[in-house]
Amino acid sequence: IGAEGTGTLVIRNGGSVSIGNVRSGVIIGFIDGSSGVLAIGALANEAPALAGTLQTERMVFSEGAGTLVFNHVGATEFAAVLHSQGNGTHSLEHYAGNTTLTADSSGFLGVTRVFGGRLAVADGAVLGGTASVTGGALIVNGSFEGPVEVLSGGRLGGVGTVGGTVTLASGATIAPGNSAGTFT
Repeated sequence: IGAEGTGTLVIRNGGSVSIGNVRSGVIIGFIDGSSGVLAIGALANEAPALAGTLQTERMVFSEGAGTLVFNHVGATEFAAVLHSQGNGTHSLEHYAGNTTLTADSSGFLGVTRVFGGRLAVADGAVLGGTASVTGGALIVNGSFEGPVEVLSGGRLGGVGTVGGTVTLASGATIAPGNSAGTFT
């Protein structure tokens, strides 16, 4: 997606995209100067839509700018491994819906931004990089390997592990556990 220019793929309304070559998976922002966006549900500037499904083992962020957007209604699971390869700008943006990441994405070195909805890292799953939560919630039941900044209106919760510094702004919420619990 965005191999040598600009590309956008939106998967919505129950649609499905299956990648036949599972070794390489989806490559986004392939060369320096290129940009790609993969949106589950809708693009960032659109109203949330019913999610679609990406069937691939890996999503590789490369030398260009690559963005994975979740902007959907309802709940969805995302099972692809996210991996940063190259010096591009790599980002995951969450706007609406309830999304659960289920893979070991410790090789993702980009920025995760939660603007709304609920983004969860499942038990046994890992997400690398850094995170900023300005609205909605980041729920870590597995492991988030980098620092997390929670701004006013944002929430950090779960029963998992955050491997970096957690910074809370005035008006931010930290809620360990799925009911009552602790963070490590």
